[in-house]
Formats: sequence, C-alpha cells, structure tokens
Amino acid sequence: MPPSLGAAVRTMLSARSAGLARVVPHTQAVVASRSLTSCPLRKPMAVLFPGQGSQYVGMAKDIYELFPAARAVLDEVDDALQFKLTDIMFHGPPDTLTLTCHAQPAILATSAALLAVMREETGLDLKRDAAYVLGHSLGEYTALYAAGSLTLSDAVKLVHKRGQAMQQGLPENVKTSMVALIMRPRKFEALSEKLAEIQASLGPDEVVDLSNVNSSTQAVLSGTHDAVERACRAFQTARIAARAVELPVSAPFHCRLMSPAARAMAPHLAATNFATPQLPVISNVTVLPVTDASQIPDLLVRQITSTVRWHPSIQYCRDVGGIHDFLVFGPNRVLGSLLKKDFPNDRVRLVEMFADMIPVTEPKLKRSQVGASTPGQEEG
Repeated sequence: MPPSLGAAVRTMLSARSAGLARVVPHTQAVVASRSLTSCPLRKPMAVLFPGQGSQYVGMAKDIYELFPAARAVLDEVDDALQFKLTDIMFHGPPDTLTLTCHAQPAILATSAALLAVMREETGLDLKRDAAYVLGHSLGEYTALYAAGSLTLSDAVKLVHKRGQAMQQGLPENVKTSMVALIMRPRKFEALSEKLAEIQASLGPDEVVDLSNVNSSTQAVLSGTHDAVERACRAFQTARIAARAVELPVSAPFHCRLMSPAARAMAPHLAATNFATPQLPVISNVTVLPVTDASQIPDLLVRQITSTVRWHPSIQYCRDVGGIHDFLVFGPNRVLGSLLKKDFPNDRVRLVEMFADMIPVTEPKLKRSQVGASTPGQEEG
C-alpha cells in the first residue's frame, strides 16, 4: 500500500475496520466522516477508465473481500463469462492474466466494481457529478457501461470476445511490434507528416500506424516489426522523438493488422442492445460525445483499427467542457500519471483500491507500489 494513500484513508465505516485490518494490514481505517460528494470539488468533472496494460495479479481482491457491492459485480462477471475470471484476477498466474481475452474483461470488471463501491459508500452519482465519461481503448466499453448504455453482462462478454478476436486475428508468421515514442515538445504535426512519408514508401506487406496519442509527449506506433523499427529510427534521426520503447504486448493494437478482429467483432456489436448514454461518452475515434446509441457499434468496430486519440479527448474535456477535475477508475495508475504530467494544476483523483475510496488530492504516483510496467503504457 503506498504510504501516501495509506495516510489519505480518512473515511471508512467503523464496522468494517477489523476486516480492513485483515485484508490491507498497513492501512489505517477510521469512521466515515464525509463522502466524495460532500468534499469541495472543482465541478464539473470527467470520469476516466483505463485500457489493457493496467492489469496485475491481485487486482480487485481487497474490495471483493470488503464490499458486497464489489462482490456482486465480480460474481456477475463470472456468471456472464461462465468461468471464474476472478480466480485469474486474484491469483494469476501473470501469463494467464496477461492474455488479451482475460486482461480486457478483468480491467473492465475491476473498474465496474470500484464504481459500484464508490456509488454505494460515497453517494457518487455520475449523472449528477460528471460532465463526461471516457475510456482508453477497451475502457470505452467501461465508459459506456458507466453511462448506462451497456449492461455489465453485455460489456464484459463483448470485451472478452474482443480480446479473443485480437489474439486470433493476426496473420501467422508475421512478426509485429508496438513501440512507445517519447516525443520532443510540439512535434506531433511533424510526426504526422513524417509518418505519411514513411507509409508511402512501404512494401505491400508492411504496416506502421499511429495507434495511440496518449499525451502531449507520448505516441505509440503499431505494425509489422521492421516497418515500426524503421519509422522509429526516422523519427529519432529527425529529432521528432527523443527515444523509443518497445512495449511487451501480445498484438499490435489499433492498426490495420487488426482488421480481421474488427470484422469478427462487427456482428457481435451489431447484435448488442446499446441504450442511449445517460451522459456524454467521448469517442476514441471522433473525439466527440456519443449521444446516439445507433452510432456506437460502428464506432467500436472502427476503434479496433483506429488511433486512440486520448490526449485530444482530454483536451476536448478541458477546452469545450471547462474540465479541470478528473476521477480515474481502475487498476494501475497510468492515466493519472499522464494527466499529472500534462496538466499539473488540474485535480486528478485515483480510485484503484480500497485506500482510494475517498478523494485523494495531488496523489504521489509511485509505480513501484503497483508493479512494474512501461511508464505511460496503455494498450488495447
């Protein structure tokens, strides 16, 4: 438990103090004194949900043992999938949890469980308290669930199928790669121009696409290995990128190589009953609020092969909605770290584990406390 979060735990029902001491032994639990909604907020706020790459063994185990609301959500997930995803989430092994077909529903399930606990314990009401909800890649499904557009059962079954489609859709014997670029300041326009030049020079079986725009200084490339490597060298030579970091992923997400996965998901999405979102969900593809349920299946199909325009989505919330208050749900802390680097004066609160069940102002983001991963990594 990160010391900064342990010190921040100031609200908890006294009846659960003993249980907390058993499950989270180094956390101080005290009687609840105020809820999230009674604390001073910079309204309005945006609520964010993470993508693949944020999973870790033990995710959601503490809240499952402590909170009936979390237990109900996670049991419903197991029932919907017809296997014990929670066993993989709580106990691993890591290689099994990291499989895309397990990681994606595990991350959605954890975010949904945390949201249920916050609603139950703090009175959080997204329709009242949030101006926008948005999710990074698979997190968009979580955002649609949170906005009332998807049932939990449909959401978790869809992302399980999505993970299977991404794993199985790649051509055989094709070496692929996904690389994070650490950009020099104000170089995204130059990156787009250079990438177009590189793509025009590629052979028919070569692919390199811009898969993520995660922050003002981080982009991600996906595609065939040699093409991605060549693009990285070109960006560094042109002083567009300072360095490149290969990501340990199972597939090249959000590029044209995912076209078979998009085709496989299309009938499942078309057959799903999406309700009109009860609050605006920002699309990864269009960077605009989705307010019409009929648009959602096509947007989610397109998302599989399109750039996740995360940083522009955050900018939309800030520039159009006047948002400077972000509540980040889900395992791991990558999205919060990206936000704090780009917008140090904005309020970023993280809800990952029991200790985060209250507002945490300006938390210290300690990656060593939650497991090692590439800084800023968000995948599929």
